[in-house]
Amino acid sequence: MRENVDARWARWGDELRRYRRLAELSQTELGDKVHLSKSMMSGLERGTRNPKRSLSESLDAHLSTGGALTRLWAELTQQRSVPEWFADAVLLERRASEIRQWQPFLVPGLLQTADYARAIVRAWHLLDGEDEVERLVESRIARLPAITRGRRPLLWFVVAARAFDLPLDEKIRKEQYQQIIDLVEAGVIRFQVLGHDVLGPGPTPPFQVFTLDVGDVVYTEHSDGGVVIDSPPARVRFLGSTIYGAMQAAAMGCDTSVKWLKELTV
Repeated sequence: MRENVDARWARWGDELRRYRRLAELSQTELGDKVHLSKSMMSGLERGTRNPKRSLSESLDAHLSTGGALTRLWAELTQQRSVPEWFADAVLLERRASEIRQWQPFLVPGLLQTADYARAIVRAWHLLDGEDEVERLVESRIARLPAITRGRRPLLWFVVAARAFDLPLDEKIRKEQYQQIIDLVEAGVIRFQVLGHDVLGPGPTPPFQVFTLDVGDVVYTEHSDGGVVIDSPPARVRFLGSTIYGAMQAAAMGCDTSVKWLKELTV
């Protein structure tokens, strides 16, 4: 019978395999050290078996990883309420020194209040019950604190003015706008609005640019998920520098954007 691969733990398994090979150990040899069979080790590396934290810690010790597997285990465990298609983007958020995002339709998820997120999730997840909706809302609003805890990455957002035209309850809208204003004034984010009368570089779907130690990675969204673009380099540069730079140039300045938002809260 074919075993199901959990994409989340397959990522952990890939890292386990990489460190095992660096240590020049076979699956059997490493399994003997942590008291697991070769078949269990194989399942862990393929993502058909889920590791526990204690096992991650033991493997870190035997493979001298500096705690890498345990840190990855913690990151992946926190993704239980994150849609599977967004898992890679969540990991990128937590590792990036800079995040730049273009959003033509909605307030970006990182900036959403609980009530705003709840309204959006309910509208999209028509078949999910309230418990699932709440899990998704909680995971969404936890993302910004998770990436700013103990560090201050550069967070820069360009959002189309039409994203603020959604027919939501006035209290929800004003609280959402005020949260963005507060984040800007606290120096947590930089925020620009692309006006209604500005086309910019044309109709472009939502995307994020993550700056990592190894360079930039782009995550672009579509109606049923998203995709990570890390090659070819020219494509990454085109989206991350050329297109995003054009968005920034066409948008209102940060101060003007905040003033524009404040007028919406009156």
